Amino acid sequence: MNPEEWTSFIFLDECRFQTYAHITKLVKRSRNNRYSRKFVIETRKYRGSSVLVWGAIKGNGSRILVQCPQRLNSSVYQQVLDSGLFQLYGSHSVFVQDNAPFYKSRSTLNYPQSPDINIIENRWSILKSKVYRRSPKFADEFLKAIKKEYYSIDDDVFIALYDSIPRRLKAALQSKGGNTKY
Repeated sequence: MNPEEWTSFIFLDECRFQTYAHITKLVKRSRNNRYSRKFVIETRKYRGSSVLVWGAIKGNGSRILVQCPQRLNSSVYQQVLDSGLFQLYGSHSVFVQDNAPFYKSRSTLNYPQSPDINIIENRWSILKSKVYRRSPKFADEFLKAIKKEYYSIDDDVFIALYDSIPRRLKAALQSKGGNTKY
């Protein structure tokens, strides 16, 4: 398959953003300073709320981001697909998703299917770090920050991910389905 043919593939995935992210910080201190205020980090008992989003990307850099209900099941996921995917979907499109249980339900399998190699997952950790740097505290602030950062990603980033697909497939075949650097 040549690189132009991959542009008909739509990669999608969901991601949860915690309004209070648990971040581990290692502190180096001498034994005698164990409880000194400058070495103690305040913790919170309440973890806050979360925002669940679903994103899809296409080979030309176009993308969509949809807020999801906090819990997904097959029927809710299909509603998310109906509200978001078909804005990107064309007659020759194929979409790629991971193996979440609601993706594999009997009723969801009636939607278009494809192999399990998902390049959008590479963007979530980068997107999360950018969103968390903004320090939003409430779900609505989080959603605004997530959308701003998601839509500000340069189209060339997604195009480069699509260009990497042949290398990813080759690595997956060489590892016989095992781990790869991707």
